[in-house]
Amino acid sequence: FGIEGKKSMKVADALATAANRTTADVSDFGLALKQGGSAAKLAGASFNDTIIALEALAEAGIKGSDAGTSLKQMFLSLTPTTKKATEEMQALGIITAEAGNRFYDAQGKTKSYREIAQILSESLVGLSDEQKTASLQVIFGSDAYRAAAIAAKAGAEGVDKLFDAMSKTSAIDQANIRLDNFSGSLDKLGSEWERFN
Repeated sequence: FGIEGKKSMKVADALATAANRTTADVSDFGLALKQGGSAAKLAGASFNDTIIALEALAEAGIKGSDAGTSLKQMFLSLTPTTKKATEEMQALGIITAEAGNRFYDAQGKTKSYREIAQILSESLVGLSDEQKTASLQVIFGSDAYRAAAIAAKAGAEGVDKLFDAMSKTSAIDQANIRLDNFSGSLDKLGSEWERFN
């Protein structure tokens, strides 16, 4: 993602917050980034956008390289590669004669994860669960279906909540919370013992 070393604490904060809020751990997010991070970056997603998307997947129980693969395929599928996918996106109003593909701005740049989630959410309004599933599978395929469905369910409001939680927590806060108990005190005592022996 081309993040400068001086911003490494922000990376640590984002990973710690995402891991603390889900059943995934930091290594799961590492695997997910390894699998899907490059595609997300090439699609124009920021590091925070990518972590938020992976956090949303982890909250649904999809983590590690499985989450990375699903997210990668979702970003790749924003531009349809089959006639059926194109027709489905047109039927949902994602592709229109006036605006083109709504997942991209006028310059062809991919919109933010928040905007993508909102477009998906709005496009599926009024459809039954069965119709939503069928539409998303046609557009995104089986690998990316989960990432797209989770984004659609979250919409902009859900993504905003995840961003808000991320901005209020740091890796140091998470570490202090985890160490503020009897087990944490024993860990600290053990570290001190090793240091002096």
